[in-house]
Amino acid sequence: MRYVFPVLLVALVLFGSFWAGIWWWSALQVEEQFLQWQAQQAAEGRVLDYTDMKVVGFPSHLRLKIDEPSMLDATGWRWNGADLTAEAPLWQPRQLHLTFPGTHTFQPPENSPLAPLELAAATAEGQLWLDRRGRLEGLRLDLRRLALAGYFNGGTKAESLLIGWGNAVEEGAATVADSDSDLVPFVLAIDELELPSAAEPPLGPSLQQLRARGNLDGLLEFGPPETVLPSWAERGGQVQLDEVQLTWGPLRLEGDGNLTLDQERRPLGAGHARIFGFEETVNALAEADLVKQDVAGLARLALLAMSSENSQGRRQIEVPITAQNGILRVGPLPLLPLPRLF
Repeated sequence: MRYVFPVLLVALVLFGSFWAGIWWWSALQVEEQFLQWQAQQAAEGRVLDYTDMKVVGFPSHLRLKIDEPSMLDATGWRWNGADLTAEAPLWQPRQLHLTFPGTHTFQPPENSPLAPLELAAATAEGQLWLDRRGRLEGLRLDLRRLALAGYFNGGTKAESLLIGWGNAVEEGAATVADSDSDLVPFVLAIDELELPSAAEPPLGPSLQQLRARGNLDGLLEFGPPETVLPSWAERGGQVQLDEVQLTWGPLRLEGDGNLTLDQERRPLGAGHARIFGFEETVNALAEADLVKQDVAGLARLALLAMSSENSQGRRQIEVPITAQNGILRVGPLPLLPLPRLF
């Protein structure tokens, strides 16, 4: 028995040295892979810069910290971000946890008609899932108390924004879609979206809730959105919406459909929707002078005749919903204009 303690002590020292060696080797690999990725981006015309980069987190995690990152694209786009941290357990390096709260600015090229964008978030976290070759399999971003300025005429705020892409839709499942398929699953959730004041939205300044789930049909290239998205739409790319839920003032909408861009780079699509609160919605549209009073009266009667009562005693109506020629219509009613996006 007198030799047990010395043997255990030696074993712990050896194990500690072995574990420290594994951590330091893994940290060097992370730093080397990051520098290789940075060099690859530079070769493709995207120059990444920062004030400091280091790997910490001993003994249990690998934590890559990048201070004041920025990226300049060959097209002239510049991104300046807040400090970013990517962290993974030593035993699971292909699932990364991101934190990037603060202010991020996107400066377009000098000859671009787009305005500079500024996105600020009090809390910004994310998850990345990588395959064995380091390729991105899934992405999940969770931002809270965020504000966007510069794109619309007037600021936009939201209590929370959740975006899931790839296998993140299935909470990290190994495979969601065939790797040879152009369909990529996604989820989107926005709560308490404060719309730009300059837009004078007819159903009120706050969109209480938006949920969307579906697939992105067609592969997106990396690059400026004003060139990537129109090119994607011209190749037949579209968003397949399997489920949409919207609560905006008196309007409650549940539906599905497809969405892309038209030749004027405005939203273009069609689907079906189940609508609650349609009478109050028609009244709001009439008060906003989007629908004439006599037309609104006829619309109320027509919609009421087409409606039915659900199990909770609420009146509902099922109608087509379209985005065409720069107007979003719910049935025959114009809900709001759809501006050119780029």
